[in-house]
Amino acid sequence: MLGLNSLPPVSTVRLFAFRVPLSRTLPGRPDEWFREGLLIEAELADGRKAVAEASPLPGFSRESLHETTVELVRWCRAAVDGNAATPVLAAANFAVGSLLRQLADQHNTNQRENDPNQRDGHRTHDRDIELNALVTADPQGQADAIRLYRRGFRTFKVKVGRGDSDSEASVAASIAALGEDVRIRIDSNRAWHLVEAVSFARQLLTVCGRLGRQNDAVAYFEEPLSDPTQLARFVADTGIRVALDESIREARGTDVLDPGHVVAAVLKPSLGGWTHTEQIISLAKERGIDCVISSSFESGVGLAVLARLASNLTGSSVPVGLGTYDWIARDVLSPRPALDGPRIRPIEPEVLASTLNRAQLSLLVEEAATGRSGNDAVL
Repeated sequence: MLGLNSLPPVSTVRLFAFRVPLSRTLPGRPDEWFREGLLIEAELADGRKAVAEASPLPGFSRESLHETTVELVRWCRAAVDGNAATPVLAAANFAVGSLLRQLADQHNTNQRENDPNQRDGHRTHDRDIELNALVTADPQGQADAIRLYRRGFRTFKVKVGRGDSDSEASVAASIAALGEDVRIRIDSNRAWHLVEAVSFARQLLTVCGRLGRQNDAVAYFEEPLSDPTQLARFVADTGIRVALDESIREARGTDVLDPGHVVAAVLKPSLGGWTHTEQIISLAKERGIDCVISSSFESGVGLAVLARLASNLTGSSVPVGLGTYDWIARDVLSPRPALDGPRIRPIEPEVLASTLNRAQLSLLVEEAATGRSGNDAVL
């Protein structure tokens, strides 16, 4: 699927570097007030154009930005010859996979529009997607949740495991009590041992009950345990099923999607790669497990790709997590995508490419069918 063999010849491929300021530092990186990465733009001979992002996340990605750059430079130079191999590194794999998916979507759309029998057909990638709001289990997060609820958000991802557990349970329960239609997703980032996690879960359910919310207010606990081998025990002791995030990326070839206790797979495609993400989505669908597409501090380009992936592959009924975009103080897109409401419509690939703020980009490589230019120093 990630080869170019089934696509028309590539006319031009460009690789850009970017560095944008952040409004807050990256998690675990108190000195990093910026986000940097790569954008790859491809234009085909028939006029189709798409842009995608490769931005390894320091402290989380296995590969470095330099390693990703080297792999994508080589891919660009092979792409114009039609023999580019699938990138191996996760960030590069995500960029190339999403780039080719956009080109294929445009090709399919053009075919439908040129076919009078399909011209009025439904375009699946035009479906709006629902967003979950990202808040913390503290007074500021509680105030944020009230404001976001009034703006229409009904699914909240609540970050816990950072302070007093009783206080965090009370705040999370108060968010759940904002309305009968509210559902909360609890994420502790593996902060607890089994006893601590079970104690927190029981306290949360008790407070929810006192506030008039039943157990269905809690959609799931995301990675509650420092030892994920005990997740089934956590579910048995609390009655709350779990969502997997880090466990999926760490497992790779190992099957960890047990429908007995796993209700959702939280997927960060730019960290896991496009190929791996599609494999997990396919397996999860077979087992009735939801897939929650989630961002990793990407620019607006990566964000747009994730929104389209959620709309195309997981459906519009599962709220997605794109809240890390709030960290991006100045984007590579102009105008930047609006995330001020509970639902968004994915940006069409041709529109995405046309809104790049190229003044913020540094051209590393430009490959064309008639010649090439670029910076060999990156190799």
